[in-house]
Amino acid sequence: MEFSYIAFPHINTSISFFRGVTVSRDNYEVVIEPNLIVPSPCCVEILGKYTQPVFVLYKGDFEEVPIVFKPFGVNQFLPCDLIKYVSKYSQPFSAKNWLQFAPGLFREQNETKRIEALEEFLLANFQEIENETISKTLELLANADMDYSIETIASICSMNVKTFQRQFLKHITCTPSEYKRIARFRFALQTKVLSREIKRLRIFLMKAIIMTNPILYGSLKN
Repeated sequence: MEFSYIAFPHINTSISFFRGVTVSRDNYEVVIEPNLIVPSPCCVEILGKYTQPVFVLYKGDFEEVPIVFKPFGVNQFLPCDLIKYVSKYSQPFSAKNWLQFAPGLFREQNETKRIEALEEFLLANFQEIENETISKTLELLANADMDYSIETIASICSMNVKTFQRQFLKHITCTPSEYKRIARFRFALQTKVLSREIKRLRIFLMKAIIMTNPILYGSLKN
């Protein structure tokens, strides 16, 4: 089996457990295929922030268990700052406890038990991090109604711009400007999709109405 897709820039962070694969990366292209030399070892991959589309190609059959975290969500399951593990758009995940957990996850053949094992692992590694500055910053940067500048947001957070950008990069792994651009892109994309679905629904309803009540259809159309 072989399939591919284009991953557009996203504010979320994705971590995937794999068994028996080789992952190669080159110029915003990721190829995942079976490891024919050493078929059983597990690996863990993490996606960083990226500002241009990434082409992803799956070749062959293998097992994958992906987890998608909201912005700043993954930080609460890591022993160190996220920037320690993420420097590129895609890379192997080096957190030891995650790597040690991977073989046990794939030993569970029952899907329900595998989910339970994953939940137990996440709960055991959860450390609540209260960072109102980052949370507030993410909210302001994603606000499509108010185009806050980086300088304004830094001022709201009582920081100078340099310190603000350094703290943001440490926790989110991209600059505030890059995050803002990605968040606005996702908002525009979702708005376009929603508008298209509403239009399709309206056409569907109109067709249904004209079949059952042509007079009512005429009044709604006008």
